[in-house]
Amino acid sequence: MKEYFEEDLPQRSKSWHEFRASKGMASEASCVMGEALYDPKTWLQLYEVKKGISKPQFQTKAMQWGIDHEPIARAAFIEHKRIDLVPSTVVDTFRISVTDENEKREFEFELGASLDGRSPDGVPVEIKCPEQGIKSKLWKQFAKAHAVISRYEMPSYIFWQCQHQLLVTSELSMLLYIWTPEANATFVVQRNDDACIALQNQWGEFLELLLNDEPPKPAKQDPIDRSEDLAWSAVATQCKELNDKIKTDSSKLDKLKQQLEELSQVFGGNKTNR
Repeated sequence: MKEYFEEDLPQRSKSWHEFRASKGMASEASCVMGEALYDPKTWLQLYEVKKGISKPQFQTKAMQWGIDHEPIARAAFIEHKRIDLVPSTVVDTFRISVTDENEKREFEFELGASLDGRSPDGVPVEIKCPEQGIKSKLWKQFAKAHAVISRYEMPSYIFWQCQHQLLVTSELSMLLYIWTPEANATFVVQRNDDACIALQNQWGEFLELLLNDEPPKPAKQDPIDRSEDLAWSAVATQCKELNDKIKTDSSKLDKLKQQLEELSQVFGGNKTNR
């Protein structure tokens, strides 16, 4: 495993983004596992971001708040836990077995993780700073969790992010630190071997497509450009025309029904006067 510190590879710098482009990173783990909360949410979306076809995820106000307060949270962790914490980016090489036409081969790829901190004895620390503090949904969820937190006591995107960090660092456990201006909490996240194996396999499949310039198949939530599909466009045009006709005929039918109702009232009134 290789480790790069801030002076070598500053997080969110141009060189850092270039470093990430060909590797599977921890913040993308939930995407490759199909459980992403934020964009990119599908393999195709992630592929297009890494290839520079589409722009990276838009930075929301809440995300920026977390980034801005991460140094404060790290300093609070160091003060409370008396553990030195240094942010770094780590990377290691992995392999999966691939079968092509009954022939087995090895595919080699790199996975990385930008750690909010790593203790002197190698334990990764992930820091979360919810914008709304103790009123946030995230804090309320963690307030009910055990000190050694289980998979189902945390959001899935955080679970996969932590498991990815444990996979890359080869550690058996890590710390998850939730910081707010009002309070903070620390949890132990243990390595889940089944999750790490699943991550390694999914990343291997995705990165082989990425490195071979083969876009993944679109998922249901991926928008598909059908503008050059003449057969599809012809049927779509017929559907639109028929739908427009149905709307027009429906409007005419409503008007006719209204006229019948008005005529019925007039007829009924005349009958009563007799």
